[in-house]
Amino acid sequence: MSLLAADRAVSCVAFREHFAAPDVRVLPSRAACAKRVYSHQFSIPVGDDEASMTVSFSDAEVIAAVDADEKVTFGVITVILLVSLSTASIGFRFIVGTRLRRLRAAIHRITETGERVPVTASGG
Repeated sequence: MSLLAADRAVSCVAFREHFAAPDVRVLPSRAACAKRVYSHQFSIPVGDDEASMTVSFSDAEVIAAVDADEKVTFGVITVILLVSLSTASIGFRFIVGTRLRRLRAAIHRITETGERVPVTASGG
C-alpha cells in the first residue's frame, strides 16, 4: 500500500477484510479519503478470502504532464523559428546586401564622374 501511496496520482488506498466490513487501513488517512471526490477508482481482490483493496486516483497529474510537454514543445518551436528567421535575415543581408552596395557605389560614381562602371554580380 505504501508504494501506491507514494505515487502522486493515487489519492487514497483503502484495505478492507470483508466486502461489508469497514476499511481496516486507509492511506493517507481515513478523514482525508472521506472528504475527497475521486475521478477514478477501482477495487482488486487480495488473497483467497473476501479481502479487497480500493485504489482511488486522479488523472490530474497526467493532464499536468501533458500541459508541461505542450509548453516545452511550443517553446522549442518558437526558438527554432526565431533562429531560422535570424539566420535567413543574416544570409539575405550578406548575399543581397553585398551586391546592392556594389550597385549603389557604381551608381554613385556614375552620377559624380559620369564614367560608366561595370558591376560584377558574382563573388562575395
